[in-house]
Amino acid sequence: MSFDTETIIAGFTAVAAALALIGAARVLMILGGSAWKWIGSFVR
Repeated sequence: MSFDTETIIAGFTAVAAALALIGAARVLMILGGSAWKWIGSFVR
């Protein structure tokens, strides 16, 4: 099994994208509580 440069780049890109999504999800979860209360105050 040989690794081509494109395969390695694609692998790093996929890992970086996954880490970015996880990081964004954590930030949204942390900010989500106060954000939903803020949004809810306008909606209600």
